[in-house]
Amino acid sequence: MILWVDQNLPPVLAEWLRAKGHDAQHVRGLGLDQADDIGIATNAMAAGATIISKDDDFAFKGPPPTVLVRIGNVTNPKLISRFEAVWETIEAALEAGETLIEVF
Repeated sequence: MILWVDQNLPPVLAEWLRAKGHDAQHVRGLGLDQADDIGIATNAMAAGATIISKDDDFAFKGPPPTVLVRIGNVTNPKLISRFEAVWETIEAALEAGETLIEVF
């Protein structure tokens, strides 16, 4: 699974996803840290990537698939802990073809 972590989330989330066996990159590492949402979405679609973001704009733009993080500002360990608790559900939803998954 190809996963792109948006600028509004920490690179440690991409590191955690890579440790889970996914092809995960932070947009900064892709050279897209200055790109607007449309640029990120266009590149993600071309790459077959899912975007993980806190940005509501991705929820309304359609493809690519988006994991919308609705968690407020938390420490990195708390963010990772939340993802650990729900990742299997997120992964199953993406594999089933869901295009918008929200994490609370």
